[in-house]
Parts: sequence; C-alpha cells; structure tokens
Amino acid sequence: MRSLRTPASAPAMRSLRTPASAPAMRSLRTPASAPAMRGPRMGYARQRHSGGPVPEPDHHYWMNRAIELSRRSPRAPGAFSVGAVLVADGAEIAIGYSRETDPKVHAEESALDKLDPHDPRLRQATLYSTLEPCSERATKTRLPCTDRVLAAGIPVVVIAWREPSTFVENCVGVEKLREHGVRVLELPDLAEAAMAVNRHLDLS
Repeated sequence: MRSLRTPASAPAMRSLRTPASAPAMRSLRTPASAPAMRGPRMGYARQRHSGGPVPEPDHHYWMNRAIELSRRSPRAPGAFSVGAVLVADGAEIAIGYSRETDPKVHAEESALDKLDPHDPRLRQATLYSTLEPCSERATKTRLPCTDRVLAAGIPVVVIAWREPSTFVENCVGVEKLREHGVRVLELPDLAEAAMAVNRHLDLS
C-alpha cells in the first residue's frame, strides 16, 4: 500500500501571511508634507464650521484689495479716488475704480457695469468700497451709487471711511442703505490707508 504521507519532494504549502517584503498599506492620513488649507487668502475669515452657515468673508482681505484698486484711479483735482470689489461665495465677481472707463465713472458704478443687472449673485454679494457710496452726484444725469446698490439688491456693503464734505455737504449713503435694510459695516482701522490716495484733496 502507498503511504498517505506527502512525499519529501512535494512543495510545502505557502503561508497565508503577507511576506515581510510586501509593501505596507498606505495610511489614509494626509502626509505631513501636504499643504494646509488656506484661510484668509481664500477670502474667508479663518474659522471652524461643519454643516453650519457659510463663514463670514474676510472683510479686511477684500477691503485691502479695494484699496489696491483705488491706487489705479487717474488722479483728478475734483474727485475722490475709490476702489470697489464685489464678492459672492468667497470669490471676486467684479471690480472697479474711479475714472476706470470714463472721467465721471465711480468705482461702485464701474464694478456694477461689468455685470448683468439681473445676475443672481448680486442678491448674495458683498460690496467693498473704500469710500461711502455717494447719495448725491455732481453729474445729475447719473444715478448715485447708493441707488445703484439698492437697485442691484446687494445685501451687504463694507466701507473704510465716510465721505467728507469736500464735494457734498452731507452724504447720507450709509443712512440710506441702512434704511432700506442693507447691512453696512465700517472698517475704521483701514480708513487711513483708504484716505492716503486722496491726500491731494481737502479731507477736513
């Protein structure tokens, strides 16, 4: 009778264990070298949220962007140099600055002119203007910027400083916007930077 034992020459059964030389499974954790998510550079304040409301935009980031734009304004002896940025969902959707397209155009006006008046993003946008939107214009054939903001349905306006009585005795842009339900924020710590480009005017 043949022996039931496996002949000595038969190959041994392979172990089911993974050989020591097999590559280890990769960790699902992000490598230490992976870049961190950017906060303010994305236009949002650095804050935690999970399933909650959309984070508040970084107002200082966007106002500094508007101040940068104001420096592009051709200098004029009878007008302010202003920069404006329209932001929706953390992204810049339009920009403008004084006298960008013609000698009379205002910064807010120039930014709004770049968008369709019925653009749905305007209803969720924030307007950053280095100067309070005008409530009265020397050019009577043009709508004041306050009225343009209200017509566009922009819910939030952020400014760096109020319009002085250099050209208009009593600008009431902020008051008019608030009366119509617009949230107006002021950033007085950036007022000096916004005023700097206008020092050739009487700002008293």
